[in-house]
Amino acid sequence: MDCRSDIYHLVSQGYSLSDPYVMKNLYEYGYSAKEIASTINQHFDIDITIERKFIQALLNLHKDRDLENLPNSNNYWHKLNIDIAPLAIDLKDYILSDPYRSGEHASYNADTGGVWTLDSNMLFSKEWLEYLENDFSIFPGHVQLFYKNKNAQHSVAHVDVSSTGTLHGGAINWTLDLDDAEMVWYETPDYEHTGKVKTTINDQSKEWPISGLKELDRCHVGQKATLVRTDVPHTVDMGNTDRWAVSFRILTALTWQTHVTVLENYIQK
Repeated sequence: MDCRSDIYHLVSQGYSLSDPYVMKNLYEYGYSAKEIASTINQHFDIDITIERKFIQALLNLHKDRDLENLPNSNNYWHKLNIDIAPLAIDLKDYILSDPYRSGEHASYNADTGGVWTLDSNMLFSKEWLEYLENDFSIFPGHVQLFYKNKNAQHSVAHVDVSSTGTLHGGAINWTLDLDDAEMVWYETPDYEHTGKVKTTINDQSKEWPISGLKELDRCHVGQKATLVRTDVPHTVDMGNTDRWAVSFRILTALTWQTHVTVLENYIQK
């Protein structure tokens, strides 16, 4: 078989392109990072260009992994031993000076809150992004900024969906300021979601009314890097302060299992 056929065969079993099972097998088949990256870019429906160094990082991460003993992923959040860098700009001032910038704005209401999608290279220093890449094998994707007014409570929970229709398994979140809100996760119901709500060019969501959903877990994210699960219904239970939260997508993982596997050595015990 060729590289394209082998990748199709692996993902047809339900695995994502970045899954340890896929990367370990492609490594054992003898394909180079350059060949895998070129094949994915030419033949697969993705919303970014895959670089050779990105695939090489995945191969290095997973080529010797014991696929029978992947870390437990029956969880919804993890605090991480990752230092958060100061932002390169005054983010709130930047957003509020023009909350409707084309390509960034997804939704905004001064009384309730908003969502924006931003370039990680604009928000963080080159040194910090290289630190993530070199020390943690975290390749930065886009960054979402969420603002919620202290008086705003959502009546729905949602799952995150990429522009290609696949579920986003997780993200690294933290808040800009002290807050008292909690992120809440619910059991995925067996009835259809209420509809798709497109939030940005990169993301959309599926929503269910919270009423009737079974709560599974909750966590105060705060100003610490926190790996949060986004492929099961979740929302934020607001407290008595406004909340500005950064949600950092990583390219090195798509499913929740892969997020936990990539970051297992940096999860606080």
